[in-house]
Amino acid sequence: MWWESLSYEDKLKAFRCVCRRIYQGDVKERGSYRHVLYETFGFGMDAYMDGMDCGYMTIHNLIWQGIEKEQNQDLADEGIGLTEGNDQADDNSTDSL
Repeated sequence: MWWESLSYEDKLKAFRCVCRRIYQGDVKERGSYRHVLYETFGFGMDAYMDGMDCGYMTIHNLIWQGIEKEQNQDLADEGIGLTEGNDQADDNSTDSL
């Protein structure tokens, strides 16, 4: 197998490289699945199914869910929440008449 043929140092380099790109595309850029594959990694459309087959789409979706949960918690901690059935943030201010 390809992975087993790599030296420890080459495995570490590959790991760092992939993690750095996932962090850049998914966390910093908040890119879509396709954005990360095509723009961040520089792959072509043929990588779409490879990414799904190896579990990257699941990783991508979990990262997005975690970021959204963290952001929602930050808003709740600041006293800003979303009202049920309304996707506009409620800042508890009163509207003037």
